[in-house]
Amino acid sequence: MLQRRFEEAIEVFLHAQEREEASDAISSALAAAYHRLGFQTLADQVRRSVRSCAATNGCFAWAIDRPALRIRPEFLQRGGEDGAYPIIRERTPVRMT
Repeated sequence: MLQRRFEEAIEVFLHAQEREEASDAISSALAAAYHRLGFQTLADQVRRSVRSCAATNGCFAWAIDRPALRIRPEFLQRGGEDGAYPIIRERTPVRMT
């Protein structure tokens, strides 16, 4: 399980449970492996979905021929009474289907 090979770990734990009686340790290990496998499966599905959508490709894959990120000059100027830089707040909705 430490190498994130949850399916193999589940097989090992199930074989151990067949050889011996179900114990708290084996049941706990199985529960943890199934739990982590579920989240790993969800993460894989989200990753696959994001990468397959053309609209999100720009967020994750920067190519050499793309222009570098530019910062507007007014964001580099200190202003106001306290001499602080402007605060930028970005909000992006996340949609799960």
